[in-house]
Amino acid sequence: MKKTIRFLIFSLILLTTLALARTATFDGGTNLLWNVAANWDGPDTLPVAGDAVVIPNGFTVELDLAVTPNLLSITNVGTGTITADSAVVKTITATTITANGTVPLISLLGVASTEIIGNITNTSADTGDYTIHITSAVNVTFTGNLAGGTAGTTNYAVYNATTGGILVTGNVAGDNNIGLYLNGIQTSCIIMGNTTGGDTAGASGVHNQTSGPLDFRGSVTGGLNATAYGLYNTSTTAVIKAHEFVFTSATAVPHGGNCGILDVSILNLNGMTYKTNLSIYTKDRYSIYGD
Repeated sequence: MKKTIRFLIFSLILLTTLALARTATFDGGTNLLWNVAANWDGPDTLPVAGDAVVIPNGFTVELDLAVTPNLLSITNVGTGTITADSAVVKTITATTITANGTVPLISLLGVASTEIIGNITNTSADTGDYTIHITSAVNVTFTGNLAGGTAGTTNYAVYNATTGGILVTGNVAGDNNIGLYLNGIQTSCIIMGNTTGGDTAGASGVHNQTSGPLDFRGSVTGGLNATAYGLYNTSTTAVIKAHEFVFTSATAVPHGGNCGILDVSILNLNGMTYKTNLSIYTKDRYSIYGD
């Protein structure tokens, strides 16, 4: 009986919270700054904790505050987009941050550090619409999971096009698209959780084209498709460390002809686990050689 009462109370609180959640839509009543109340519907009410923020078609919103409220979600429609200068913006928080337009949802600028708290996903059906686009030198901490787009092409959760450090505290996964695409020379990239490939061809968890170091603290596992690698590496000089590479009968992990040194502590080959402290090198597509 007590459990039933507690459940009913919890359900009531949850329903009340959801009922109070507001969809805060940017309308640009005065200018294109986030932190101006007149720029939001409501009427003229800034987004607060628990709100679902929508950036409509045609608006490029400047995120001009250091810390956002703890939002329910952030998403966009059409060409709606957000620019965030990390010299100003320190923390962006939302339960989910999801690109759903025809341009990247959030572009990170500047030379300082930013933390993004929440799970990053992508539902855009267009092409090249990243959820987070890192366009200039910045250190970014992602406190949450990264998941590649569920539709379209090259709709990555995160696309890094420049220098800076990346830390992901959660998991990285491909879906129909790549979870994390590295195309800049990052000073470091550390993924604390597990990395997995996706369901369709080319939907790797991480695609690396840079010489910057990668450090996988969790396991790296291929996806359901034979070319949806946990890690797809095309750099010949990258130094890659991993706790565990999991090889399945269908998928090679990693893919990377003539890539740099791989330091792996555990190899899991079709369910058989081997511990090693060897430095190993990938010489061709599917082969590994140890010293």
